[in-house]
Amino acid sequence: MAFHFPTEDTIMLGTLILLAAVLLFGGPLAISLWKTRRAGRFSIVWLVFGFIATATLFVVTSIYTDVLWFREFGASGRFWVEFNTKLALFFDTALVFFGLYALNQKLTRSKLLEQDKKISQWLHSLNWVMGFIGFVLATIVSLIVTNWWAEIQLWMHQVPFGVADPIFGKDLAFYIFSMPVLNFFSIFSMITITVLAAVAFITYIVQSVMIDKVYGGWADSRDNKKKELLNSDLNLRGASHLSALGAVFLAVLIWFTWIARYSLLYSTRGAVYGAGYTDVHVILPAYWCLIAAFGFSAAVLVASVFAKSTKLTNRLAIWGAAISVGAWFLGYLIVPALVQYFAVSPNELAKERQYILHDIEYTRKAYGLDKVESSAYPVNMTLNNANATRDKRALENVRLWDWQALAKTNAQLQVFRTYYGFPDVDVDRYEIGGQLRQLMISTRELNIDRLQEQSKTWMNERLVYTHGYGVAANPVNVFTAEGAPDYWIKDIPPQVKYPELAISQPRVYFGEETTNSVVVGTKANEFDHPTESGNAYNHYDGTGGIPLNSLWRKFCFALHVDEAKLLTSNEVTNESRIMFRRDIDSRLKELIPFLQLDGDTYQIIADGQLWYLRDAYVTSEYYPYSSPAEAGFNYIRNSVKAVVNAYTGQVWLYVFDDQDPIIKAYEQIFPGLFVNHAKMPDHLLKHVRYPDDLMSIQAEKYCLYHMDDPGLFYNKEDAWDIAQELRHGTSVKMPPYYVLITLTGGKREEFVLILPFTPHTANPDQPRSNMIGWMAGRSDGEHYGEVVAYTFPKDRQIYGPLQIGMRMNQDDVISKDFTLWNTQGSTVLTGNLLVIPLADQHILYVQPIYLQAKMEGSGSQQRMPELKRVVAAMGDKLAYGTSFEDAMQKLLGSAAYAPVPQAEQTAGAVAAPVPADIKQKALQLLEQYKRSISEGKFAEAGKALDELKALLAAK
Repeated sequence: MAFHFPTEDTIMLGTLILLAAVLLFGGPLAISLWKTRRAGRFSIVWLVFGFIATATLFVVTSIYTDVLWFREFGASGRFWVEFNTKLALFFDTALVFFGLYALNQKLTRSKLLEQDKKISQWLHSLNWVMGFIGFVLATIVSLIVTNWWAEIQLWMHQVPFGVADPIFGKDLAFYIFSMPVLNFFSIFSMITITVLAAVAFITYIVQSVMIDKVYGGWADSRDNKKKELLNSDLNLRGASHLSALGAVFLAVLIWFTWIARYSLLYSTRGAVYGAGYTDVHVILPAYWCLIAAFGFSAAVLVASVFAKSTKLTNRLAIWGAAISVGAWFLGYLIVPALVQYFAVSPNELAKERQYILHDIEYTRKAYGLDKVESSAYPVNMTLNNANATRDKRALENVRLWDWQALAKTNAQLQVFRTYYGFPDVDVDRYEIGGQLRQLMISTRELNIDRLQEQSKTWMNERLVYTHGYGVAANPVNVFTAEGAPDYWIKDIPPQVKYPELAISQPRVYFGEETTNSVVVGTKANEFDHPTESGNAYNHYDGTGGIPLNSLWRKFCFALHVDEAKLLTSNEVTNESRIMFRRDIDSRLKELIPFLQLDGDTYQIIADGQLWYLRDAYVTSEYYPYSSPAEAGFNYIRNSVKAVVNAYTGQVWLYVFDDQDPIIKAYEQIFPGLFVNHAKMPDHLLKHVRYPDDLMSIQAEKYCLYHMDDPGLFYNKEDAWDIAQELRHGTSVKMPPYYVLITLTGGKREEFVLILPFTPHTANPDQPRSNMIGWMAGRSDGEHYGEVVAYTFPKDRQIYGPLQIGMRMNQDDVISKDFTLWNTQGSTVLTGNLLVIPLADQHILYVQPIYLQAKMEGSGSQQRMPELKRVVAAMGDKLAYGTSFEDAMQKLLGSAAYAPVPQAEQTAGAVAAPVPADIKQKALQLLEQYKRSISEGKFAEAGKALDELKALLAAK
């Protein structure tokens, strides 16, 4: 279908023509009413036309601003496909519904009533009222249908799956693309007929009341006869009319029942999800019986329409309805329940075996579990020097920084001004000096809600405070002597430790918490960043935003995005650009509302710029025989990765699963919107990662669907659970986490998302917390998207994360330290317990422990966690040290584990001990720095920081 996009001039001209039409036709009518001294009607007419003019202006300008926003991405086609589809659906539905409504109302009109002079004037008023009701109903109904624009487009552009269902033999495209639309319109049709019947019934009641009102008070026998004649005609017409509507309803019900046969593939009646023994052998034949019963009932109702007696009509209608209800009650409820109870339940495994196999096969396909590689993992329990040497890189990249602790620390050390903030902390890998390193990155965004109240002016919020600045980045396991991060990127302007992390454009105009609209390229100086002597300013020179190069544009955006000040401000010129929908979430939801977004937006540094990556999924609730996830869908593919530039706001949508039929359909619907992943630049491609939401969903399903034997599956003999860990004294499900390890058989370390498994616990009072395997999602190079499930030997007892946490709490030394610290004005914080699979098939457990000072009042927001201890465990041995190296030396023996020499220590550990006097002085300077920052005394803070740096350098 070809769409011709209206130009800006066309839209503006169309708006003026519509407004002129309102004035042209409304003006003379209003003047005419005024001349005839009908002042009340004159006011009403002007109010109505004023409302129409305002609504027209608002709608057209709203469409226009959206057109410009989509044009910013070169995605005008995406907007017009949705707009034109909704427009066509709205008017088509409105015409059909109002046509049926008008026909329905015409059938309620009796010629005898229309010819009666006493009643005809009442009927005229009733016609206007019912016509208005029809108009309102048609509008509401049409708006509801327009919400299905995406599903209807998918139905029109469906792509075959190449897989057939096991019961009806239909390609899965029928279920994914056609079933949602067929279900919607069948239910919608039944509701429509019900509404028409209700309106018709009300109309007959009102007409009956009219007859009683006009003729009820007359004593003349001729009037009584007239009343009886009118009522008799009205009753017969009403009974016949409603019977006809009942027959139409049953015809639609036949269609619905025919479609419902395919819905058996989503049945929850049997042992598994999908059609079971009772569904196939009882319910499916019963549907054909229901179709026959509904057809017979419809024929009876049609016969009743032509009956000349109201009593006969009513009797036939009752019989028709009774046959339908009886057939449904018997065929859909009674017989299936009896068969299930007496025939299936006593022999359930034998009866349901083939349907269990269907459930296993199709659930695996729906979640991509059929491509999971299963591998044995014979855990190595021997600890020696060779183990540590082979896993040197993995051990150097163990994430000791917990993201919550780091977020609090960043807020203390890298915010600098109250209006800056770090919305999130993300883990990614970078190649530094030829070696992969795990870094934790946070983007410094500007949030105008944090401005001082006196600074919250329109000019400051829209023209001056427009962007954040730079990032804070640190390796995952390096700490300074004070337990702070060893920042590889820090401060404003960014100080970068390695050239691979260089940032040529640190300004952040689009982000995770950057929600307000701004105008750039104005006469006003944009605040860039604080300096030692004051502030630095900047003028935006990028391509982001929409040019405000005409009065018409300024008017439209003043109406919909900003305030009237946009029109009156002398700072805004024709070279200015407006930016709105600047947060990543709303930006992507507006652009691709038909895709599900991953819960985490992660930021990266690439090609000297700052970028955001967000995974997007295609999902469906209509995959046959696939057990639904908690979110309700039963099919998912990570087909798209969205990339957003933090400076320009430009969005790219890269397709990573070009075999998925749903994304293929979307590519047909929106040509040019998506780009194949082969065209993604290398500097972005090396930062894509396996998404954690997808891993969580797949792991949850794999806990049960790794079994392929129907007997084992039915009895859940080898069911798993996602491992749990202790958090604040409570056991919680572990989230997936990224590690840099070498997989079994791998040649080098790679960035992997992992999640451990434990046996399923049927009895909560007797939990089984030992670890039995783990799942890995690969992210690098040609292996991207591959998933491997490793299983431990069944005759080996391997500690699970929860057991390690309990062992740690029961350790006398650890427990004593925790108690002491908690009574000395500090709070003990534990990071996530990490299970690290090593290349030689060892399992290492690591958990960092932090101390955070307790402070009351406003100071509670100024607390900074400090790494205090690290717990490491392997096999039956658990070690507790002041650093990761210390813990590993205690775990393996000092000779078996030697930390990286200082000259090579890029990911090693806590620095060497600091003399007590220097440490005390450093702590004082650090406290002075934090206090000055919190009080807004930035010059004093800078002085304290310089002294601290000099002290540490001298040390």
